[in-house]
Amino acid sequence: MPLVLVSVWPEKYRNRSSGYIVFIFLNLLRMSARNVERNAGIFVSNPTNNLKTKDMSYYFNTILGDRNFDDVVEDVKAGLAVEGFGVPAEVDMQKTFKIKLDINFRKYRILGACNPEYALKGVESEKNLGVLLPCSVVVQENEDGRVEVAAVNPKASMNFVDDPVVQEVASEIALRLERVIKNLG
Repeated sequence: MPLVLVSVWPEKYRNRSSGYIVFIFLNLLRMSARNVERNAGIFVSNPTNNLKTKDMSYYFNTILGDRNFDDVVEDVKAGLAVEGFGVPAEVDMQKTFKIKLDINFRKYRILGACNPEYALKGVESEKNLGVLLPCSVVVQENEDGRVEVAAVNPKASMNFVDDPVVQEVASEIALRLERVIKNLG
């Protein structure tokens, strides 16, 4: 029997595009064969009951005053280290856009922050959690010259992972990333 997916979106969500495909896909994965048979192949999803992130921001940020961009990047790395994170990945978007697209873009650096202890705990509990790792921290220069630092909120990004260990890890990592952001100002 073919599977038909019907999703009812409240008006306030209809103009947003990000997250819907993931939401639908994750709900589809959660269905058991029994549910498909019981519902005659029709799955109805109402995100007002299931979408926990609707009131939760997907990032924490701060905007710093008169600070040198490269100094802020180093301060962020030092703050991450204090909280147990390494930075195994770093992407210079300004340089990448110039090389690949010949576009002049503002200073924009993505740091992939990883706390190995918590990453291991999460991946041991949920084998595919790595698709959400590492935690991204962005350092960017705004139009007014001030430097903004933003970090992903892992409680929002891991919200759909139905695993209490992962939720515990996400909460702890969120606290640590928030401290990094708060300590910059």
